[in-house]
Amino acid sequence: MISNQEREEVAKRWKASTAQIYRQEADDTRSITSKHAARNTIRSGIFLQELLKRRIMTVEKVVEMRTDAWIRTLSKRTKPIPPEDKREVVEDVKQIISSRCETVERAVMEKAKQILGRKSDQLEGWKRQVEQECSRLLARFKSEVECRIMGLDRSIQEKRKWKRTEKISLASAAASIIATAVSIISLILSLKAFHK
Repeated sequence: MISNQEREEVAKRWKASTAQIYRQEADDTRSITSKHAARNTIRSGIFLQELLKRRIMTVEKVVEMRTDAWIRTLSKRTKPIPPEDKREVVEDVKQIISSRCETVERAVMEKAKQILGRKSDQLEGWKRQVEQECSRLLARFKSEVECRIMGLDRSIQEKRKWKRTEKISLASAAASIIATAVSIISLILSLKAFHK
């Protein structure tokens, strides 16, 4: 079972790593807006497409950071990761994607309404495009997170196997040393008895 301490560590790692990503997105959004304003294409689909692409890129980076935070936190474990913990991590990442995608959809659709008009026939098409991008992210990261956890689990199990083998080897070596020492002592005692 994932502990509260592990959840807190993931949240702390993630928060620290995402601050710069959001700052960069804000800078890039201003830059994209200025570029299209200068070209007089601010009311075009090209502007909306760039805006959507940039916001989806942010979601990807944020989710990658969340996944990294989980993997780095769970890598401290010494026992195999149980199925319920794997499910919790996958669900957590899916929740992050859903939450961020809702934000993207609101932002892009609001901008689309401003550009195309609130009654435009094109709005539904933009909404579908956002949904498709988010579905793609969900499928990609679900698979990616599962693969990374499986890899981490294998690594933990191999370390445990190596440690067990190492303990057996050490115990075997210790037994061999003791047996040798007993043989030497027996020989010394035999020689002493012989000289008497």
